[in-house]
Amino acid sequence: MNSCKERLLVSTLEWMKKGKAEPSVGEIASAAGLKESVIYRYYRDKQDLLFQALEAEANSLGELISENLNGIVEHLSRLSRFMWVWLDLCDKNIWFFRCLYFSCMSKPAFYRHALFRTVNQWWETVDKILEDGIQAGVLPSDLPVVVTRDMILGLLDMECLFTITKTPSSKATDRFDNCYSLVIGMLRQGNLMPRREHDKRKIILDAVEEIVAAGESDRLTTASIAKKAAVAEGTIYNYFHDKEDLILAAIERRLGLLASMADEFFKRTSPVSKLIRFIFYHFTVYMRYPFAVKTFLLKGIFSEKFYSSSVFDDYERYLSILDDIVAEGIREGVFAPEVDCMALKRMLTGFFVRTAQMWFYKEKEAEVEMMNRLHAAITLVLRALIADSREYPWLEKI
Repeated sequence: MNSCKERLLVSTLEWMKKGKAEPSVGEIASAAGLKESVIYRYYRDKQDLLFQALEAEANSLGELISENLNGIVEHLSRLSRFMWVWLDLCDKNIWFFRCLYFSCMSKPAFYRHALFRTVNQWWETVDKILEDGIQAGVLPSDLPVVVTRDMILGLLDMECLFTITKTPSSKATDRFDNCYSLVIGMLRQGNLMPRREHDKRKIILDAVEEIVAAGESDRLTTASIAKKAAVAEGTIYNYFHDKEDLILAAIERRLGLLASMADEFFKRTSPVSKLIRFIFYHFTVYMRYPFAVKTFLLKGIFSEKFYSSSVFDDYERYLSILDDIVAEGIREGVFAPEVDCMALKRMLTGFFVRTAQMWFYKEKEAEVEMMNRLHAAITLVLRALIADSREYPWLEKI
């Protein structure tokens, strides 16, 4: 390992593993026994060198994740194992996660670098677990995979960040049970397959909406509806007089669910309505100001100094609104008593961060996609918290 390029990579990694502040170009070159100018023969700038130095480590950790999932067939067990491994890797490689969050995600250039694509492969592992679970009928058929993934990974991110900055004497894995309990709560409701007999009316109505939404209204026949719903064509007539009756029923159902949700939203005293309004307020206010959001991410969430500042204390006081809402919901029997509010706050913060990060790598689509994600996130959070979902029929569909 005599090449200058390799010596620079090794010296950069050695410096970063010490857990010190991000090294300067001069410090890296000195540790490698080279002149500063040599760095620019092989790397665009210091950021490019840091990212490339971490890329091999990221690939190795990705392989460890895959190895730990080998042989695990059951889908929820795979998800559980993935979450545990992520937190365990943070405990055992805290230097890497510190660099990932504070030296990489804090830089806009990271989201255009090969390192971002490498780390993205970790995230795609969760996509595959969720997609396979839906296909097998273990997870809800209406589960929004990308939103769910980002809620899970956002939660894990925040648990790692707090371990690094606020509770270094503890382990991220100490929080595994609390995290998994919240995640499993939002996965065990919704449209589960295999489909039961009394679900067929709903499945048929869902099929109508999907065909129309796909711009295929001219192909909206009882035969096409039956095919989409995976039922016999004659089954449709057990529930509806004809195609027109079916279409009106689909509209009527959606209006009913919308009215139920709106009624809940505008209640002033309901813990559910308070939670919906808080999440909606938190996301929409910030999303109106992308420059403020980018500052909050790059100089707040992904800055180690933020967590020891009075500004962080202000942010914690702001989030304490959720403590009061959840406590009230538990007292009234609306929310399940085992809800961990700390995990909820970290999940919402992490999901907000991952949603806002889209501005760095898919800016054109970001604003529209963010609003679509907001509704799905609210529904998933409520699925995790509400003790008896039968009292809230609008939770049945994301």
